[in-house]
Amino acid sequence: MDPSKEGEIDIAIRIVCVKLPDGSCEYLATNLDKSTLPTNILKDIYMLRWGIETSFRFLKLTLGAEFFHARKRERIVQEIWSRMILYNFCMEIANHAEAERKAKTQQTNCKYVYTLNISESLKACRDYLLLSKCVQRQTDLVGWILKAAYCPIRKGRNFKRKPVSRGARSFNYR
Repeated sequence: MDPSKEGEIDIAIRIVCVKLPDGSCEYLATNLDKSTLPTNILKDIYMLRWGIETSFRFLKLTLGAEFFHARKRERIVQEIWSRMILYNFCMEIANHAEAERKAKTQQTNCKYVYTLNISESLKACRDYLLLSKCVQRQTDLVGWILKAAYCPIRKGRNFKRKPVSRGARSFNYR
């Protein structure tokens, strides 16, 4: 072993260009060679992983697991577990509301196809739990989600997202 390269490792990384249905390209990086993991299988595996990525997005941004309030490791782990439990509770309620909505929409005709706004339903569940001691709880959480957390899918609409810069969060607010 060369003493000048102590702590350094040489690895080969393969960059794979995958064409998406809209014609754009997605670049994936892997350390597995082509014979071990062909491009089409890599693309399928990546597409299966997308649901996990969106779950992390909701967990971090909507339920506030992006920043922690604690400094000690044990308390941070406790915050992570509590956010994951909250996420599982909220998604169970949202899935129940989605199943109930599908049962109702089969009976009635709607102008648009509606989809569940996951962020709004997660916020509703979070508020339902947080406000239980302060004010009278909404008695029918699923009913409230059915009224407020659904939005129509309108064909041909797309908007550019406006980037939002975020600064550092400090502990000085305590």
